[in-house]
This record gives sequence, structure tokens and C-alpha cells, in this order.
Amino acid sequence: MVPADATTMYMRVIAVGSGSGFLGEAAPNIQLWPEWGIMATVPEAPDQVSVRLDMHRKPVGTASYTCEDNDVYMVRLDISDKGLPLWRVCITNTSTQELGFVWTTGQLPEDVVQPRMSITHELRTSVKAGEQAMNMVADVANIGPGPLLITDAAGTDLGGGFTLEKVPARLEPNEHSAIEISAEGAVAELGSGGNRTVTYVIGCNDRDKPNATIVLGCDVQAAPPTKATESGGSVAAARKYIADHPFYRKRRFTLGEAVSAHEAAALGDSASRSAHFIAPELRPEADGGAPAPEEPDEDKGA
Repeated sequence: MVPADATTMYMRVIAVGSGSGFLGEAAPNIQLWPEWGIMATVPEAPDQVSVRLDMHRKPVGTASYTCEDNDVYMVRLDISDKGLPLWRVCITNTSTQELGFVWTTGQLPEDVVQPRMSITHELRTSVKAGEQAMNMVADVANIGPGPLLITDAAGTDLGGGFTLEKVPARLEPNEHSAIEISAEGAVAELGSGGNRTVTYVIGCNDRDKPNATIVLGCDVQAAPPTKATESGGSVAAARKYIADHPFYRKRRFTLGEAVSAHEAAALGDSASRSAHFIAPELRPEADGGAPAPEEPDEDKGA
């Protein structure tokens, strides 16, 4: 929509590719027309095109564009008939590679010099308890037709134990970089295990704040228990572990039954004095029964 009092409108367009950096491709085909008028192809200045409702009426406006750095094009539309609030635009790619286009509109040239941040909107790290977390890295690009200015500096506390480690201060249109965020504080605070999520809005001159929003996450996985930690690493703790265990509470030790040294130490005086320590591989029943008695040697006689 064009404001009713507008005599001049500006549209700033940027061509965006799948890679990073300046493209240097051919200018797109830009066309303008009023709601019920004739479509007009906008030429590069100093040429200009007259925009008409039909071929029998006088023009309702003129338009042209200029090429700027970093694949940016500035369109100027001078309106002579203020009774046309609705104008349409069509941007067609003329390059051999697939491109996208982002544009802004306004009544003043400075109004359309706007950035648009493109960034990963979720970063998450996962570590085991006791390990150090690597910095989380997110690619950031400016796909808007104006410079992107980031006001948050390295070292900024993002809350929840997250810290901004590296960040570009300025990105020109079609410029790419990266930001790094540390989760060391979150890992330390979570200690032996847990998780945490924090929402961070990057301080910048992008007016659309959702573009600059990142959800930060940290997961600390508890270390798996070891045999030493299961028993507490001491005889006293092992006694408590076995005494509380239903298997050992119901078990009776009788003559000839093998008992491990660990069990005996844990049971202490509650173990039967007839219990003895025979390694399982030396026990006769381990081979399916007692060894057969030896036959006397006939040569030796009785």
C-alpha cells in the first residue's frame, strides 16, 4: 500500500544466493504497476519508464533503479496521481543460478536501508558430567538491503550460564560470519546432571526481533555408576549395600559353599565360620560333579 500523500516511494531490493558473499549476478527484472494499470518494466537510471493505467491516459508515475554494492538495487517511483493507493511489484530472477529476493519500501531513502538477520534459531550442547563443553557456533548472515549492526559485544552475559564469546560488530548486505557462545557456566551450575534452556535476543538494528532470537540449551548427562561407586568403595559401605539387598538378606552360607572375599568382608561376623573361600573354577560342581575316584593300578597289586 502507498500512503495517500506519497509523491515518491523507494524500494530497496537485495538478491540472495545459496552461498555466502557478493554474487555479482545480472540485475533482476523489476516490474511495477498500479492496481488496475499496465505492468511496466523498470530500467536502470538514467533511463526511466512511464507507468500508465492504459495506453490512452497520461502516466500516473515514472520509475527507475540504480545498482549499489553487494547485489542491492534501489528503485525510485515518482507518483503523479495520488488516487492510486495500491501498487504491485514483480521481481524475476535473470541469473542462471537460483536466487531469492528481499526488499523494503518507504517514502524516504533512509527508511529502506534495513538489515535482515539470518541465523540458526536453536543451539544446544550436550556433555557428560565432568567434561568441558565446546563453544556453540552459529552462522549469521545479513540478507537485508542495509548494514546489520550488532550491539552485543564479546563477553556479554546471556543468563543461565551462557556467555557470548565471539560476534561480528557489523555485517554488510550479503555478508556472512559466525557467533560463538560458551556454555561453561551452565555446565558448572548443572554439576552432576540436568538441563537448561535460555532464550537470547541478539542486540542489533534488525527491527524484526524474531529474526535475531536464539534458544540456547545445555544438557549435562550424569556419569554412569561404577562398581566402586555402587559399593561406596569401602568395606563399611559394601556391608550396608549387601545388608540392604534382598538377595543377600535371604542367603544362608553353609559348609562347603564358596563365598567371595568381598562378600565375607561385607558380611563380617554374620558370615558362617564354616564358609570357606574356594574359587569357582576349582570347585568340583563347576564341571558337573565330583571327580571320579581313581582306579587302583593292577600292576602294583593290592
